[in-house]
Amino acid sequence: MAKETKIKTTELKVISLEDVEKQVSGATKFEQTIEYLKEEVLKSKDFVIKDFNDPVQIEQCKRFRIDLRKVEIDIEKRGKSYRDIFTKVNKQILDKEKELTKITSPEIERLEKEEEAATIALQRQERQERLPARKERLDVLNDGVEVSDDILLDMDGTQFEAYINQRTQAKLENDRLVAEQKQKQAENELAEQKRLIEQEAEAKRQEEQAKIDKANAEILAERKKLDDKRVEFERQKQAALKDKPTPPVVEKPEEPQINVSENSIVNEAGPSDRRKMLDFAMMIESIVLPDVYSEKEIKVARIVTGLLIKVSNYIKDNLK
Repeated sequence: MAKETKIKTTELKVISLEDVEKQVSGATKFEQTIEYLKEEVLKSKDFVIKDFNDPVQIEQCKRFRIDLRKVEIDIEKRGKSYRDIFTKVNKQILDKEKELTKITSPEIERLEKEEEAATIALQRQERQERLPARKERLDVLNDGVEVSDDILLDMDGTQFEAYINQRTQAKLENDRLVAEQKQKQAENELAEQKRLIEQEAEAKRQEEQAKIDKANAEILAERKKLDDKRVEFERQKQAALKDKPTPPVVEKPEEPQINVSENSIVNEAGPSDRRKMLDFAMMIESIVLPDVYSEKEIKVARIVTGLLIKVSNYIKDNLK
């Protein structure tokens, strides 16, 4: 048992990052040391082409450059070989990392969910205490929207404020639309009432105008009859005066005071008195009443016209 424990201890021994860095630094040595490279540079450091037309000097300069570049290429090749090795090692390390974390990640996720569930439970417990106040604020809106307690408990403070603000704005907009609709309906009803009143007034006005037109037509017809009678009377009068000789002028004897009845006075009237009365009857017939338009005045005018006609006819009938 002790031996097994020792083996496990050996397998689980981890090299520190500092040791790894030292081992990597030791394993990535370059053949060219810093001292060697400085010596190689010193070989050409004082060289200068003094005559640009001298091919020997130019060739010497080229040789110095090529020799240094060969050394540099060797360094780059060695560096790339090291990088290739570490790229491969890096991939292996990454794969190993994924292999190891794959074992622990599911449990970590499960534990995170447990913590989250506990946090949510505590939050819901706290929100449960504020739930009546939240529901009271929502009830004030009176917008007819139903929401369950679970949904309200799932909301944190910020989420609930955003939710109630959204519903408040929706309620205000709905109230505005309803008010506009009611106002429009009231305006339409008012316009319809006005139209009906105007229609009724116009019908009544036309009815009154029809009565006035009828009364005026009747008055005009009565006037025409009177005018025709007056013209006929004047014609007969002129004919009678033309055919009848002028009576001599005699002194009128004093008339005795005799009490007689009304009929006897009319019947015994002389030609001159009869003519006066007939002329008076024509004057009555020629009376023109003023134009009136109200129903009451039209009725009075018609009665007066009838009475005048009756008076005229009475005079003429009793003087035949």
